[in-house]
Amino acid sequence: MSKRKRMGTKGAKLPEEIRDRVAKDDPYWCFIPDGWRDLVVELDKELRTVVPDYTLDQCKEKFGGLRYYVSYSDKCADADVDKAEDIISKYETISAQTCDVCGNAGEIRSKNGWLAARCEEHN
Repeated sequence: MSKRKRMGTKGAKLPEEIRDRVAKDDPYWCFIPDGWRDLVVELDKELRTVVPDYTLDQCKEKFGGLRYYVSYSDKCADADVDKAEDIISKYETISAQTCDVCGNAGEIRSKNGWLAARCEEHN
C-alpha cells in the first residue's frame, strides 16, 4: 500500500496582530501558512473596523482555502455580523487565489488527492 503525501507547507507563527483575538481555551486551532500571513493580518484589520471585539475560534486551511471562524459578543448588531461575514468570505475567496507558501498569485491545485492554493513555482 502506498503512502499518500500531503502538499506540505510550513506554518507561520500566529501574527502578533491577532494573538489577542484567539479563544483562550484552545489556541492550537490556529494554523496560518506562511503565504497567507499578510492576508490574515489584512482580514483582521478590516474585521476590527466592524466588530472590534470578535474572538478568533479557529483559523486553518481546508480544501485549499482559508477558513476563519469567529464568534461575536452578544452586543454585536446583526447588521455588523452580516458585514463581518462578508469580509471573512472575501478573504477566504482571495486565499484560494494566493499561494499558501509564498503569497504570490496562485490557484487551487490537486496533488496526490490533496488540495492547496499554489503558484507555478510551488506546485
